[in-house]
Amino acid sequence: MDWTSPVGAIAFFTLLISATLALISKQQIERRIETDGVLHSTWANAKLSHGKPADV
Repeated sequence: MDWTSPVGAIAFFTLLISATLALISKQQIERRIETDGVLHSTWANAKLSHGKPADV
């Protein structure tokens, strides 16, 4: 057994764990969005809708 097998296994499990955590986080965010009574961000309301790009 050379060094490439453990490195490959570590890389695979790291990818598996990060994908699992991303899916769990996505589900939590979707549940929060669907929940009524939760204060939503007001940052989107602060921007003017008729703005122009900076290079025009």
